[in-house]
Amino acid sequence: MPERGEVRARPSGRPESPVRSELLLTDGARLPYASFGRGEKVLVYLPGISLKSPVETADPLTYAYRDLAEDFRIFVFDRRDPLPEGFGLSAMAEDVIAALSALGIRRAVIHGISQGGLLAQEIAARCPELVEGLVLGSTLHHVYPAFLETTEKWQSMAKGRDRQGLANDLYDRIWFQKKGAFDRRIASRILSHVSDAELDRFAVMTAAAKTAESVSAEAVTCPVLVLGAEGDRVIDVSKMRELAELYGAESCFYDETYGHAVSDEAPDYYRKIYEFLKKAL
Repeated sequence: MPERGEVRARPSGRPESPVRSELLLTDGARLPYASFGRGEKVLVYLPGISLKSPVETADPLTYAYRDLAEDFRIFVFDRRDPLPEGFGLSAMAEDVIAALSALGIRRAVIHGISQGGLLAQEIAARCPELVEGLVLGSTLHHVYPAFLETTEKWQSMAKGRDRQGLANDLYDRIWFQKKGAFDRRIASRILSHVSDAELDRFAVMTAAAKTAESVSAEAVTCPVLVLGAEGDRVIDVSKMRELAELYGAESCFYDETYGHAVSDEAPDYYRKIYEFLKKAL
């Protein structure tokens, strides 16, 4: 029998399908989420900026998190819907805190990627009693000019309905490291199926980067793991190293053949999360 608190590997087999639902927030907005896994512990996944809802596209995560699904119930949160112009990161963090309270979740590990990592840090600083572990992927502690230049460029392209330009820039910055001669036309084809409403939502999320506020390192009291890649073209890896040093965190930085989407590309990425939680909890 496993000891109390032990994180076990999930038995092999076909991952379960995520259950999709939504919460009604107090102001009438909806917060979509998906959940899967059979454990008593809770892991919250907060994705970065996305064109498509991470709740709608959550199925691959059931395989990615397969090592943890035996011991964790995993929740994937989208941003609120509708997402109004000017909605900032602090308000997004408040939505997640409210959702966890509504679901009766009192303790959780939070895995935040990119912008989701900024949200995860804010939640951990504001509610240390809630967060028992942080996994921060391809993210940073505070924004800097080159990062804001990138997000402002994406915002402008989304507002201008420049699907081709946005497809090329996202491809070059996020996916190119491991795809090599992968045809850009595939990225363009994906963007051609993105609606104007989804582009507007994407623009609000990118604009929210300007509202990021650095949290106090002393306020984050839980164990932290930082993951990133040398080839990241959205956030410089030096910012991720600073983040790890700030929190005295465990860290792993992949080489230059991996980029901002290292969580999708590195075959052992989620295994490293499993190993970290096995030691930390």
